[in-house]
Amino acid sequence: MNKRPIVLLLSIIFLTIMSCKNSQKTDTTETTTEQTDTIPTKKITFISADNAYKFILKNNKEGIILEDVTHNKIYTMNHVPSGSGAKYEDTNGYIFWNKGNDFTFYKGDQTLAHGQLVNEPLLFIGNYVSEGYTKRSEGYDWVAVSVKQGNNNSIQISIRSRADKKKPTCTFDTKAYPTDNNNIFESFQDGKKILYTFSNDSITITTKNQEDEKTLYFFCSGGATLAGTYTKIQEPLDTQQIDLTSFSKTLTLQKIGFNVTSVKKEEKNTLTIFTFGLEEVEFNETFDIEGSQVIGAEVEDLNSDGSPELFVYTQSDGSGSYGEVFAFSVNNKKSMSQVYFPPTAENKAINKGYMGHDQFSLVETSLVQRFPIYKDTDTNSNPTGGTRQVSYKLVDGEAMRQLVIDKVTEF
Repeated sequence: MNKRPIVLLLSIIFLTIMSCKNSQKTDTTETTTEQTDTIPTKKITFISADNAYKFILKNNKEGIILEDVTHNKIYTMNHVPSGSGAKYEDTNGYIFWNKGNDFTFYKGDQTLAHGQLVNEPLLFIGNYVSEGYTKRSEGYDWVAVSVKQGNNNSIQISIRSRADKKKPTCTFDTKAYPTDNNNIFESFQDGKKILYTFSNDSITITTKNQEDEKTLYFFCSGGATLAGTYTKIQEPLDTQQIDLTSFSKTLTLQKIGFNVTSVKKEEKNTLTIFTFGLEEVEFNETFDIEGSQVIGAEVEDLNSDGSPELFVYTQSDGSGSYGEVFAFSVNNKKSMSQVYFPPTAENKAINKGYMGHDQFSLVETSLVQRFPIYKDTDTNSNPTGGTRQVSYKLVDGEAMRQLVIDKVTEF
């Protein structure tokens, strides 16, 4: 029997099978490559200045996929022409426009959010709780640490506790700054350094020097302390139990202390200031700041008279973010009186092009205000007139001390 035809037939069958397999491999490879090209390869996080929005931006072929993490919404946006930066719009008219590290999210003339790119260390933003939080329904006390984005890579630390059954255990607010270690931030309290170490969805609060640990007891009652490790949670904090104090800060200078707190309850927001250390009459007053929120407080001896001044900064709710200053001056360490700060919108020397978005800070012996300048055709989300900086000096007036303009610069 001649075996050559059989061998030849088997060879043809083998080659045919291998050819089919190679063809299938080639097809699969092409399909995989095509799918990979359509998958977003870059994710960028943006957070609004008021921390009300957190966006994750993903690139795709036509533009971006914008995920609003806070409100559980997704926008598919195409790239559209713009004079500067990168601008994207979806079919419903929502626009995301980023210029460098800044972004604006808006629809028509309504600005919905404005903020900045979040650097890697700032991805620690969120809420952290003590062990008792999981047993709060059983009456256990608990403390929460809220971490929000600040300016210049800083983070805002806000510590609150349960307040529905008793007085709050701990209350503390501060701004912390990055260190050489990306996982550690630091703040200062009366010259003592407080460390905030992030690791595996937790934050640990300590003092840098062990002998300074008593500092962490000052902001708590009943022998409690801020020190400890808190675990991150994904859901919002229990609003039925948590202390509703939205701002709390204690400041001291020249042996005079100031306690500044703001509480929002039943849609009413108040600012309370009381002093300790004055020789004759302590100051203790509450102000109605409905429609605004306290964003900061500083103390300095602006007129160099040996007694300090207190400055509390507020910002209006909404897209305008109009700033206001509550200023106070101590009188020879005996009492404290309010200082007049002229409303910017009513001050003809500086109100041209003013539409809010103020920033305030103390620089040596001056109060410095900075805000964007709007041209007549500008929208709220896109000022194009530059920036105006105003320096104020503290002077004596007929009825009260007041802040007067010392210098105005534009850039």
